[in-house]
Amino acid sequence: MEIKNTLKSMLLSGALALGTIACDATSEIVTIRDLTGDGIEDVIIYTDGNGARNFRYLFIGQEDGTYIRAKEITESSGVSYFLTDSGDAYFSDGELYKLVKEDKKD
Repeated sequence: MEIKNTLKSMLLSGALALGTIACDATSEIVTIRDLTGDGIEDVIIYTDGNGARNFRYLFIGQEDGTYIRAKEITESSGVSYFLTDSGDAYFSDGELYKLVKEDKKD
């Protein structure tokens, strides 16, 4: 299990490093465990922009071994959540991050 987590950490850190090299940022894996309640390991990574912008990312594990990236967004009201590139929002219920689907009206 340790080897699996080490390899996963290296791959995710490498993926983030590609986006952070240009801005001299560093990445740190904060958590590796099921964070969404689906039984699949998820990962939270923090990037430190060295005085510039800092971000937290939630990588949501999928059954096929891939991940969906979600970037933490903090509203002016102080509410924070993770938003995927496709627009899905994951809010914490204090224990897990739950997908909140927006009702779309015509």
